[in-house]
Amino acid sequence: MFAGEAMLDSRMLRDRAIGLRLPDGCDGPDGPLVAAAGISLGGDEAVTTGMVHPSMRRQGIGDRLLRWAIAEAGNAALRVDTESCSRDADALYARHGLFRTFAETVMRHDLQTVPAVALPDGVQVAPVSGVAEQDLFDAYRRSFEDRPGFVEPDAGEWLAELRDDDEWRRDLSLLIRDEQRVPIAFVNVLGTWLDQVGVVPAWRGRGLGAYLVAESLRSLQAEGAGEMWLCVNVNNPAEDLYRRLGFASYGTRARYLSRLLAQ
Repeated sequence: MFAGEAMLDSRMLRDRAIGLRLPDGCDGPDGPLVAAAGISLGGDEAVTTGMVHPSMRRQGIGDRLLRWAIAEAGNAALRVDTESCSRDADALYARHGLFRTFAETVMRHDLQTVPAVALPDGVQVAPVSGVAEQDLFDAYRRSFEDRPGFVEPDAGEWLAELRDDDEWRRDLSLLIRDEQRVPIAFVNVLGTWLDQVGVVPAWRGRGLGAYLVAESLRSLQAEGAGEMWLCVNVNNPAEDLYRRLGFASYGTRARYLSRLLAQ
């Protein structure tokens, strides 16, 4: 997951980076890389991500990487994005004056077996590649506008972000419309990731979400993919649906902020 080339490029190859190796002679002239961190600098905020090889954890290396990031941030507020949230990480960040503001569960589905879910009556489903993009945005907006804190994005910007993502699978992403062809549910697939699933409030509880997820799994399986991934906010009831459909927890992503950034 995190070791994928695109993810490493976006998280680690930032404005500045640091790597830690074992002493010379352990594995060639430089020794193996056992930890690394990158930081983006700009304006009033700095963003950092780091990682430590599992065999080298609890030896103070994470603390060293974080102290490096704090020094690099200077007077800027620091945000830490982590792919491996844990109690130890919580304690480490707390010691340096950071607190967790966001967490999501990473889930994985082995595609050897996928569930079969029937399409509910009275609706029509089509791949996003064959529908108007505005319909996709309308389904997204109406599916999430009742959530606390939702801020409706500009339709053009939201769609442009999808278009600019080389992994957006228009052919596997789906839109469901009612008998009057009004958009009522959607799923977006990015590579082997289930990016977003939404159902408008009036249609929830009828199996539309389960159908969309199951169809995404089936489509990837048919292409020969071995797994599908998704992220769901901690304490989001949708996690129960994903578990019923065969997803299993694979870790927790989190975001930590310095007090300065929150003020």
